[in-house]
Amino acid sequence: MKKYKYRAKKGPEQTVEGIIAAESQDDAIDKINEMGLFPVAVDEDGIRNPSGRLPSFSKNKLKPREIITFYRQLGKLIKSGVPILQAITAFTDQSTAPKLKTILERIRHVVSQGQTLSTALTEHPAAFSVFDVALIQAGEAAGHLDESLLRIADYRMQQDALVSKIKMALAYPLFILTMGILAVIFMLTYVVPKFSSLFADFGQKLPAITRILIAISHLLQHYGGWLLIVLILGYALGKKLLSLPSERKKIHRSYLKIPYWGELYLKVEISRFVRTLALLLKNGIPILNALQIALPVIRNEAVRQDAQACYEAVQNGRYLSDGLKKSRLFPPLLIQLVALGEESGRLDETLLDVSDWYEQDTVESLAVATRLLEPLVILAVGLVLGFFIIAILLPVFSIDMLVDS
Repeated sequence: MKKYKYRAKKGPEQTVEGIIAAESQDDAIDKINEMGLFPVAVDEDGIRNPSGRLPSFSKNKLKPREIITFYRQLGKLIKSGVPILQAITAFTDQSTAPKLKTILERIRHVVSQGQTLSTALTEHPAAFSVFDVALIQAGEAAGHLDESLLRIADYRMQQDALVSKIKMALAYPLFILTMGILAVIFMLTYVVPKFSSLFADFGQKLPAITRILIAISHLLQHYGGWLLIVLILGYALGKKLLSLPSERKKIHRSYLKIPYWGELYLKVEISRFVRTLALLLKNGIPILNALQIALPVIRNEAVRQDAQACYEAVQNGRYLSDGLKKSRLFPPLLIQLVALGEESGRLDETLLDVSDWYEQDTVESLAVATRLLEPLVILAVGLVLGFFIIAILLPVFSIDMLVDS
């Protein structure tokens, strides 16, 4: 027997490593699965670069569109009867993205050595997620690799489209807000100082609103550098707090309490988790392993902590809906639909329907929110600029009155 060194997922967050004896790599993977673990990498122990593989470049990150195109084109080629190695070669040759081409060349080399596509992808975790590898492994085992590749492409396309819609909806309000901030900075650092020196020459008492504006301008001019340092330190402190698990959970939970936007944020997280879980189940992956893979896609620590109850419930032989009931974040309607899906034996289809509904509801709610946000941002910027104009014009009118008298 040979010895294989493995790295596997135990639960949604914990990763374990060890050595196992097996006849072959596939036998080692089967044994690891029997241990209740999900294998991420399995290599023969003592061989640093098995099968003559080239060094991995797992730190390379690819653009979402590049990965989507890779999966879709590869799936179509394999569906057309093209052998996998030839399909990878064809896509590699036509690729113009340097990072993608480098990774594809290494994937092609590993596959040419007789390894599976899923094994080759595990060497590049920054580009290809555990979710991708799991679906591809399921497709390879069932003989439907092309379907798995196309499903991953559709899944990633839907997630990318949702993110794009959110960004586009927020783009205009953020643009107006940014222009307003720049205008305020320009007024405080250039326009107000010019007028303040003019008012000083006349020596008259200025209105309170004008004195406040001049004070703010002086503060920004003399202490602007310190203010920038404070902002940078605040940003660094925020990142430091987010790196601490206990503080990150508190901060992430506070996100969910933001009026209206917190609800939208929760819907996006639930939709991503539910769709990921549904596709894994649809591809024949056991629910416990599916939960191990799906839980890490939840980015909010508070939501992930509540969803962890699902994994524990299933691990103890109970239903997924039993775990959802323990959460205060997952809506009752979702729990009822999941329970109905479990009773009917159509859990994967039910989860897909729920995910579609949540995504559509998120987009519609976001459209309403941005329609309300745009005039509010414009009004806020207008009020601030109006304050500046009034503060500057009041002394000018006073000077005109003195001259006339």
